[in-house]
Amino acid sequence: MSIFYRCAMKLIFKFLLVTLFIGEIKAEDTQLPKPESESVKQAVEDIREAYAEDYKDAEQGTRNKHNLALKLTSAAEEENDAAVQFALFKEAIRLLADAQQAGDLIKTTDDMAERFKIDDLKIKVYFLKKIAGETKRRSSDRHNLNAMQIVTDQAIARDQYDKALEILAAVISMGERTKDRKLLREYETIIDVTRQEAQQFQAVQDARQVLDEKPLDATANQTVGEWYCLKKNRWDEGVTYLALGEQAEMKALSRLDLKPEKNSDDLVRVGNLCWQLAEERPDNATAFKNRAVFWYQQVQPLLSGVTKKKIGNRIASWQSENEDAPAEAEPKKSPKEEQEPLLAKRPKPLGKVKPLRWDAPKNLAGTSLLSRNGRVVMRAGQPMIQVAGKNDIYLHPYRDPGRSVLVYDLDGRYRSLTGAAGVPEIPGMPRPESEITFSVIRDGKTTEISRTSSRGKRSFEPFELDVTGVKQLVLSTQCRGNFLGCFAFWFNPVLSPEPVRSLD
Repeated sequence: MSIFYRCAMKLIFKFLLVTLFIGEIKAEDTQLPKPESESVKQAVEDIREAYAEDYKDAEQGTRNKHNLALKLTSAAEEENDAAVQFALFKEAIRLLADAQQAGDLIKTTDDMAERFKIDDLKIKVYFLKKIAGETKRRSSDRHNLNAMQIVTDQAIARDQYDKALEILAAVISMGERTKDRKLLREYETIIDVTRQEAQQFQAVQDARQVLDEKPLDATANQTVGEWYCLKKNRWDEGVTYLALGEQAEMKALSRLDLKPEKNSDDLVRVGNLCWQLAEERPDNATAFKNRAVFWYQQVQPLLSGVTKKKIGNRIASWQSENEDAPAEAEPKKSPKEEQEPLLAKRPKPLGKVKPLRWDAPKNLAGTSLLSRNGRVVMRAGQPMIQVAGKNDIYLHPYRDPGRSVLVYDLDGRYRSLTGAAGVPEIPGMPRPESEITFSVIRDGKTTEISRTSSRGKRSFEPFELDVTGVKQLVLSTQCRGNFLGCFAFWFNPVLSPEPVRSLD
């Protein structure tokens, strides 16, 4: 192989990788560079002089520190001078760490990272370790523990296992110091799993080093590609590597996957290849079927006849595999029971209705991320956080193309469903990292309520739907990407025998 050919292929390979991250580069253009240290130092001095009385009060206790931190954060949002704004965020984060307020610390760091090019994980890990090291009582560590788990998840999602393990080690030390045996049992399991995954990722890093010298090395490309596509379900990052890998079937699939303009035949073919590999490789069946359904859902509206039915059956099969087993068949009804169902006598919160079946993701401890009484279920088996309304339903979404569902048997007893969908403001919780789609399905007919990547009031979308005669009702949430922070809520959904005021 000539030197010219190797150089040309290396340039082509790097170009393919760069194009995958153009979106990220454009997003970073909105961030400001970190101001010069001298200007920040001067700004800190000015801030301390301007807020001298507040700083004096902050010496009296953690509550005053917390109040001052919130005041500085609010001032940062209104500040136009970059150095002063940076210094305000910096001081607020330091005070929040001193006040043991991990949740607000994470939120403030996220706000700072939106404005400036900083290593937000590095900042979070540094100060969360400080908080963990200063925690002395079990009763005071739960909210902070939830925040630490969120940052651990963020680090793992970014493949920064060293930072994830730093936080987990700090949590273990905190549990030993506070003699919290339950915490130790939970986190010793989590840290073991994370270490194993970190070891697997080390092989990926080693393969990347090989690719720096030999960009066409088939084994190294296969290792990196399988990690991102099959382990992380991040096909956009990994498919280029698989196209240069060592397995013929994967190369054929990846090259078709990378084709810039696909017609309906291409979409069907790439979906079929994914489905075939799922059947041939059961250990990776979930990842391959996820990708198959991703392509099938795009092409299904363009098809007809046998092909459309075949693909529809595969999508339904995939959805069935990701749901709980259906309820046992009910006894055959008598002719009297087959008559028109009676309407309910009064409205009923949907959270009080037992679902026929449901499906939602699970955390590492095996707990489903679902609550029918307005509580957020934490990843590590921590106590659930109660959101304001006890009739709210928390249904964390699966990643695209999956969806989380709650299925209800209404039997035609109601005429309307009212409520709202969105993401609540929860202390210590990050904003959604991806768009969430909320949908209601009435006897197979899907109505999209909203799509949002915001939280709080900006994400709130009310709805009023006609459910007259509806036998089966499904609430669905779906996430198009990384589902960290996607705390999807159905706010106070209520079924009523009264008709809707205005039909949807």
